[in-house]
Amino acid sequence: MPPPTKPLAGETFTVQGDQVEESTFTGSCDVPSNAGSFNFDVRGTAAGPFPGTFEERGSFSTRNPGFLTSFSSNFTITNTSGTVTVTGNKTLAGGINGNRASCTLLGDSNIDVLGSNLATAYTATIINGTQHDSGSATVNIDGVLGVGPGTASFSENFGSIGVFTPAPDQQGPVQARRLADIRSVQEPGRLRELRRHRRKEPRQRLTDRRSSKRWQEAPPRRGL
Repeated sequence: MPPPTKPLAGETFTVQGDQVEESTFTGSCDVPSNAGSFNFDVRGTAAGPFPGTFEERGSFSTRNPGFLTSFSSNFTITNTSGTVTVTGNKTLAGGINGNRASCTLLGDSNIDVLGSNLATAYTATIINGTQHDSGSATVNIDGVLGVGPGTASFSENFGSIGVFTPAPDQQGPVQARRLADIRSVQEPGRLRELRRHRRKEPRQRLTDRRSSKRWQEAPPRRGL
Protein backbone atom coordinates (compact mmCIF):
# COMPACT_ATOMS: atom_id res chain seq x y z
CA MET A 1 0.00 0.00 0.00
CA PRO A 2 1.38 3.44 -0.85
CA PRO A 3 2.08 5.87 2.01
CA PRO A 4 -0.72 8.24 3.01
CA THR A 5 -0.87 11.35 0.85
CA LYS A 6 -2.04 14.89 1.35
CA PRO A 7 -5.51 15.97 0.21
CA LEU A 8 -6.33 18.59 -2.39
CA ALA A 9 -7.30 21.17 0.23
CA GLY A 10 -5.60 24.42 -0.69
CA GLU A 11 -5.00 23.45 -4.32
CA THR A 12 -5.64 26.24 -6.83
CA PHE A 13 -6.04 26.33 -10.62
CA THR A 14 -5.43 29.54 -12.57
CA VAL A 15 -5.44 30.45 -16.27
CA GLN A 16 -3.89 33.80 -17.03
CA GLY A 17 -1.55 35.61 -19.38
CA ASP A 18 -0.31 33.53 -22.30
CA GLN A 19 -2.12 30.45 -20.93
CA VAL A 20 -5.42 31.94 -22.05
CA GLU A 21 -4.34 31.35 -25.65
CA GLU A 22 -4.44 27.58 -25.02
CA SER A 23 -8.02 27.63 -23.69
CA THR A 24 -11.32 27.48 -25.55
CA PHE A 25 -14.87 28.47 -24.67
CA THR A 26 -17.84 27.70 -26.90
CA GLY A 27 -21.61 27.62 -26.66
CA SER A 28 -24.67 29.82 -27.05
CA CYS A 29 -26.61 32.16 -24.78
CA ASP A 30 -29.77 34.22 -24.93
CA VAL A 31 -28.66 37.59 -23.58
CA PRO A 32 -31.95 38.82 -22.13
CA SER A 33 -32.64 35.61 -20.20
CA ASN A 34 -29.05 34.39 -19.58
CA ALA A 35 -30.17 30.89 -20.63
CA GLY A 36 -27.64 28.85 -22.58
CA SER A 37 -25.22 25.94 -22.79
CA PHE A 38 -21.44 26.14 -22.76
CA ASN A 39 -18.29 24.04 -23.18
CA PHE A 40 -14.81 24.84 -21.94
CA ASP A 41 -11.31 23.38 -22.26
CA VAL A 42 -8.76 25.20 -20.10
CA ARG A 43 -5.06 24.70 -19.29
CA GLY A 44 -3.03 26.55 -16.71
CA THR A 45 -1.05 26.49 -13.48
CA ALA A 46 -1.76 24.19 -10.52
CA ALA A 47 -0.41 25.36 -7.17
CA GLY A 48 -0.63 24.01 -3.64
CA PRO A 49 -0.20 20.40 -2.47
CA PHE A 50 0.17 19.19 -6.08
CA PRO A 51 2.08 21.83 -8.07
CA GLY A 52 2.49 21.69 -11.81
CA THR A 53 0.00 22.21 -14.61
CA PHE A 54 -3.63 21.28 -14.99
CA GLU A 55 -6.15 20.67 -17.72
CA GLU A 56 -9.92 20.72 -17.24
CA ARG A 57 -12.65 20.02 -19.76
CA GLY A 58 -16.33 20.40 -19.05
CA SER A 59 -19.69 21.92 -19.74
CA PHE A 60 -22.51 23.71 -17.96
CA SER A 61 -25.94 25.02 -18.78
CA THR A 62 -28.19 27.79 -17.47
CA ARG A 63 -31.84 28.75 -17.49
CA ASN A 64 -33.66 32.04 -17.04
CA PRO A 65 -32.48 34.19 -15.27
CA GLY A 66 -29.05 32.54 -15.33
CA PHE A 67 -29.33 29.77 -12.73
CA LEU A 68 -27.07 26.82 -13.48
CA THR A 69 -28.97 23.60 -14.17
CA SER A 70 -25.90 21.43 -14.72
CA PHE A 71 -22.12 21.40 -14.44
CA SER A 72 -19.72 18.55 -15.14
CA SER A 73 -16.00 18.38 -15.86
CA ASN A 74 -12.91 16.17 -15.78
CA PHE A 75 -9.50 17.39 -14.71
CA THR A 76 -5.89 16.22 -14.43
CA ILE A 77 -2.86 17.59 -12.60
CA THR A 78 0.61 16.94 -14.02
CA ASN A 79 3.75 17.57 -11.99
CA THR A 80 6.88 19.34 -13.22
CA SER A 81 8.37 15.99 -14.30
CA GLY A 82 5.48 15.34 -16.66
CA THR A 83 3.77 12.69 -14.52
CA VAL A 84 0.02 12.83 -13.94
CA THR A 85 -0.46 12.93 -10.17
CA VAL A 86 -4.20 13.56 -9.84
CA THR A 87 -7.27 12.83 -11.95
CA GLY A 88 -10.81 13.75 -11.02
CA ASN A 89 -14.25 15.02 -11.94
CA LYS A 90 -16.69 17.65 -10.74
CA THR A 91 -20.46 18.02 -10.61
CA LEU A 92 -22.81 20.83 -9.66
CA ALA A 93 -23.37 21.40 -5.93
CA GLY A 94 -25.33 23.88 -3.86
CA GLY A 95 -28.62 23.48 -5.71
CA ILE A 96 -29.87 25.16 -8.85
CA ASN A 97 -30.60 28.51 -7.19
CA GLY A 98 -27.15 28.71 -5.58
CA ASN A 99 -25.14 29.14 -8.80
CA ARG A 100 -25.60 31.79 -11.48
CA ALA A 101 -23.95 32.93 -14.70
CA SER A 102 -24.60 36.03 -16.77
CA CYS A 103 -24.36 36.80 -20.49
CA THR A 104 -23.44 40.27 -21.72
CA LEU A 105 -23.46 41.38 -25.33
CA LEU A 106 -20.11 42.80 -26.53
CA GLY A 107 -20.53 44.76 -29.72
CA ASP A 108 -22.75 43.25 -32.39
CA SER A 109 -22.26 39.51 -31.91
CA ASN A 110 -19.75 38.57 -29.22
CA ILE A 111 -21.10 37.52 -25.83
CA ASP A 112 -19.22 37.56 -22.55
CA VAL A 113 -20.25 34.73 -20.19
CA LEU A 114 -19.32 35.10 -16.54
CA GLY A 115 -19.79 32.49 -13.84
CA SER A 116 -18.49 33.52 -10.41
CA ASN A 117 -18.07 31.37 -7.29
CA LEU A 118 -19.79 28.36 -8.82
CA ALA A 119 -20.15 25.64 -6.18
CA THR A 120 -19.10 22.18 -7.35
CA ALA A 121 -18.31 18.84 -5.70
CA TYR A 122 -15.27 16.85 -6.78
CA THR A 123 -13.87 13.36 -6.45
CA ALA A 124 -10.23 12.67 -7.27
CA THR A 125 -7.83 9.75 -7.55
CA ILE A 126 -4.30 10.20 -6.22
CA ILE A 127 -1.14 8.06 -6.36
CA ASN A 128 -1.44 5.32 -8.95
CA GLY A 129 -5.21 5.01 -8.59
CA THR A 130 -5.14 3.65 -5.03
CA GLN A 131 -6.12 6.65 -2.90
CA HIS A 132 -9.11 8.92 -3.24
CA ASP A 133 -10.12 12.40 -2.17
CA SER A 134 -13.37 14.34 -2.31
CA GLY A 135 -14.69 17.72 -1.31
CA SER A 136 -15.83 21.05 -2.69
CA ALA A 137 -14.33 23.26 -5.38
CA THR A 138 -15.25 26.85 -6.19
CA VAL A 139 -15.03 27.70 -9.88
CA ASN A 140 -14.74 31.08 -11.60
CA ILE A 141 -14.92 31.19 -15.39
CA ASP A 142 -15.12 34.07 -17.83
CA GLY A 143 -15.36 33.30 -21.54
CA VAL A 144 -16.23 35.16 -24.72
CA LEU A 145 -18.39 33.49 -27.36
CA GLY A 146 -17.87 34.15 -31.03
CA VAL A 147 -14.16 34.97 -31.21
CA GLY A 148 -12.45 31.55 -31.28
CA PRO A 149 -9.72 30.09 -29.04
CA GLY A 150 -7.91 32.06 -26.38
CA THR A 151 -11.00 33.59 -24.84
CA ALA A 152 -11.38 31.92 -21.44
CA SER A 153 -9.98 32.90 -18.05
CA PHE A 154 -10.41 30.43 -15.26
CA SER A 155 -9.66 30.01 -11.54
CA GLU A 156 -10.54 27.42 -8.95
CA ASN A 157 -10.02 26.63 -5.26
CA PHE A 158 -10.29 23.19 -3.66
CA GLY A 159 -11.46 22.23 -0.19
CA SER A 160 -11.01 18.56 0.74
CA ILE A 161 -12.90 16.42 3.26
CA GLY A 162 -10.02 13.91 3.46
CA VAL A 163 -8.07 11.26 1.61
CA PHE A 164 -9.01 7.60 1.99
CA THR A 165 -7.85 4.26 0.64
CA PRO A 166 -10.73 1.89 -0.25
CA ALA A 167 -10.57 -1.41 1.64
CA PRO A 168 -10.19 -4.42 -0.67
CA ASP A 169 -13.14 -6.77 -0.97
CA GLN A 170 -11.64 -10.09 0.03
CA GLN A 171 -14.70 -12.11 -0.93
CA GLY A 172 -15.38 -10.54 -4.28
CA PRO A 173 -18.01 -8.01 -5.31
CA VAL A 174 -21.09 -7.89 -3.11
CA GLN A 175 -23.46 -8.41 -6.03
CA ALA A 176 -21.59 -11.54 -7.13
CA ARG A 177 -21.78 -12.99 -3.61
CA ARG A 178 -25.49 -12.31 -3.39
CA LEU A 179 -26.12 -13.99 -6.72
CA ALA A 180 -24.06 -16.98 -5.61
CA ASP A 181 -26.43 -17.46 -2.66
CA ILE A 182 -29.46 -17.88 -4.94
CA ARG A 183 -30.17 -21.54 -5.71
CA SER A 184 -31.49 -20.80 -9.19
CA VAL A 185 -28.13 -19.26 -10.02
CA GLN A 186 -26.11 -22.04 -8.38
CA GLU A 187 -28.12 -24.76 -10.11
CA PRO A 188 -29.61 -23.47 -13.38
CA GLY A 189 -33.05 -24.90 -14.00
CA ARG A 190 -33.45 -26.30 -10.48
CA LEU A 191 -36.15 -23.80 -9.52
CA ARG A 192 -38.13 -24.59 -12.67
CA GLU A 193 -37.89 -28.32 -11.94
CA LEU A 194 -39.26 -27.83 -8.45
CA ARG A 195 -42.16 -25.76 -9.73
CA ARG A 196 -43.02 -28.36 -12.39
CA HIS A 197 -42.84 -31.09 -9.76
CA ARG A 198 -45.24 -29.22 -7.47
CA ARG A 199 -47.74 -28.80 -10.30
CA LYS A 200 -47.59 -32.45 -11.28
CA GLU A 201 -47.57 -33.94 -7.79
CA PRO A 202 -51.28 -33.36 -6.89
CA ARG A 203 -52.46 -34.80 -10.23
CA GLN A 204 -50.31 -37.88 -9.75
CA ARG A 205 -51.67 -38.47 -6.22
CA LEU A 206 -55.25 -38.06 -7.51
CA THR A 207 -54.59 -40.57 -10.30
CA ASP A 208 -53.11 -43.05 -7.83
CA ARG A 209 -56.11 -42.73 -5.48
CA ARG A 210 -58.57 -43.25 -8.34
CA SER A 211 -56.74 -46.34 -9.54
CA SER A 212 -56.65 -47.77 -6.03
CA LYS A 213 -60.39 -47.16 -5.56
CA ARG A 214 -61.31 -48.87 -8.82
CA TRP A 215 -59.20 -51.88 -7.84
CA GLN A 216 -60.97 -52.14 -4.47
CA GLU A 217 -64.50 -51.79 -5.92
CA ALA A 218 -64.07 -54.13 -8.90
CA PRO A 219 -65.29 -57.72 -8.11
CA PRO A 220 -62.72 -60.47 -8.47
CA ARG A 221 -62.94 -62.48 -11.64
CA ARG A 222 -63.63 -66.21 -11.34
CA GLY A 223 -61.29 -68.65 -12.75
CA LEU A 224 -58.22 -66.53 -12.12
